[in-house]
Amino acid sequence: MNIQRYNYTYFVINTGQNSAVIALQVSPDGINWITEGVLQTISPGDIVPLVPNIIAKFARLIFQSADVQQSTSLDIRVRGFSS
Repeated sequence: MNIQRYNYTYFVINTGQNSAVIALQVSPDGINWITEGVLQTISPGDIVPLVPNIIAKFARLIFQSADVQQSTSLDIRVRGFSS
C-alpha cells in the first residue's frame, strides 16, 4: 500500500470587531465529518492555529459569530506540504 503524507495547518485570524466560534472537521469521504477537539472562541485581533490530529482525505473549518446578532470577519489561511 502506498501512503502519501500531507501535513497542513489552518490559521484563523479574527479581523473583525466581535468574537467568533471555530472548529476543525475531518472526513474520510467528504460526507461524514468528525469535529476535532472542542469549539474554540477567537477574540478580535487573535490568531488561532488548527492542526488535525487525524490523517484524513478531507478537512474543513466550521465557524460563526459568537453572537449571532453581531457579525465579524475572519481571515483564513492554509499552509501545507507533502513529504
